[in-house]
Amino acid sequence: MENISQLRKLCQGQMKDVDTWQDKLICRRFSIYLTWLLLHADIRAMQVTWFFLIFGIIPGVLFYQGYYLWGALALQLWYIFDGVDGEIARYRNEVSLTGRFFDIAIHYVIHPYVFICLGLGIFRQTGEMLYFILSLSAAMSTILITASYDLKDYVIVEIGKPGKKEDNKIPPEQTGILASMKNMFILLHKVCTFPTIMNIITIAAIVSYFTPVHGLKGIILFYGFFSPVVWISRTYITIKKKGIDSLN
Repeated sequence: MENISQLRKLCQGQMKDVDTWQDKLICRRFSIYLTWLLLHADIRAMQVTWFFLIFGIIPGVLFYQGYYLWGALALQLWYIFDGVDGEIARYRNEVSLTGRFFDIAIHYVIHPYVFICLGLGIFRQTGEMLYFILSLSAAMSTILITASYDLKDYVIVEIGKPGKKEDNKIPPEQTGILASMKNMFILLHKVCTFPTIMNIITIAAIVSYFTPVHGLKGIILFYGFFSPVVWISRTYITIKKKGIDSLN
């Protein structure tokens, strides 16, 4: 079998243009070793995808039990493991729409699940129902923000079909207050998506572990209020423009 350096070219080379900074700097550095190990064990890509779903349950259980730091670390490991099934699929030439579908579906399950378990853990610890209610708000908003990306891709496909006309109007350059508001929204949008959410939860869990400050309460408050703002604003802007939004 190829060495690690060769495996990186075969399994990760195609993803350089789409990987996030975290994928490039952290996840891909470690995931290839898991890929190498599982390839030696003759594990298939879909088997890894199912394990990826099961492993994603662990952070939520730890959050519910109040082990916030361990839950955050498990979430980081889960994210590293996210790329392994794709790397194996590319190596074995098993890339398929079915595999891609299940990979996306798992994110739809685990992302909101993390918020719900985090809210339940805080409620279980403090007895304050507000945090559980806000965790439901954050969980639902996370689903809708993710869906806005997928629906955007669907619209692109639909517009690209014969008989459909694209709107090629170039929007005027925005300056001053409008430009500042757009930049603030883009920043808020990034903060309200994974993996940024995962990293902020990890930082808050570290703070909570080493200090008396319960940083996770602030996380639930923030995302409970601001995640709905992001998906509602994104939906409004998309409808207002009557086409493909450019908020990336």
